[in-house]
Amino acid sequence: MMLRCVDLRVRLGDREVVRGVDLEVEAGSWVTIIGPNGAGKTTLLRALLDLVGASGHREVAGRNLAEIDGRERARLMALVPQIPEMPPAMRVTDYLLLGRTPHLGMLGVESAEDLAIVGDVLAQLDLEQLADRPLAQISGGERQRAVIGRALVQQVQLLFLDEPTSALDLGHQQDVLELIESLRHEHGLTIISTMHDLNLAGDFADRLVLLADGRVEATGSPETVLDPAVLGATFGTAVDVIEHEGRMVVLPRRSER
Repeated sequence: MMLRCVDLRVRLGDREVVRGVDLEVEAGSWVTIIGPNGAGKTTLLRALLDLVGASGHREVAGRNLAEIDGRERARLMALVPQIPEMPPAMRVTDYLLLGRTPHLGMLGVESAEDLAIVGDVLAQLDLEQLADRPLAQISGGERQRAVIGRALVQQVQLLFLDEPTSALDLGHQQDVLELIESLRHEHGLTIISTMHDLNLAGDFADRLVLLADGRVEATGSPETVLDPAVLGATFGTAVDVIEHEGRMVVLPRRSER
């Protein structure tokens, strides 16, 4: 088991926004958290990373998260945030090198091995030709690949993705998720993501966690969770779920006029 939490709770001000979540994530799997706006998806993701104050028990790779120091955590887990901080004048290569920080020695100087790892990731993500380009001079899809690259050079076991396709057009959404899927198998990564698009979530995740008002309403395979009755009750609107060329497609039902 790569990650486990029991009775995870987060309170922001006077409101409990994550309410008693139990979750187990097997090594090598892709688990996606879905749910309506305001359900607590991003807060839950941040709580699993210990980036927001939370109560409850959390384990990573069989170890209590509270007993793992920050440097070692950065060798185990990485986050691709929804809105990353990207210094516009920084070169793509230098941005990726930031991901090597948890592995640097006492002097904090990148070694030949660090540079080689970054070079390999640049090649994997088809960013070699952009290596010396400032971040401000590359496209949105290329920036998204750079953010993923920074996480990959950390050489973690567990990769968190917060709405990884929210700023991308339709073609780039599919490209980025297919890239993550191939890297998952190549590197043995465990993926935990949040997604707004139910169809993309169903296409790529092994397991879905449906969150509503901070609670888990359903969890299981996409075929189990993407059920019209379950989705209708959670999202407050009637939907149809059809199969098209081996894929499950969620369609909002048009109201009669």
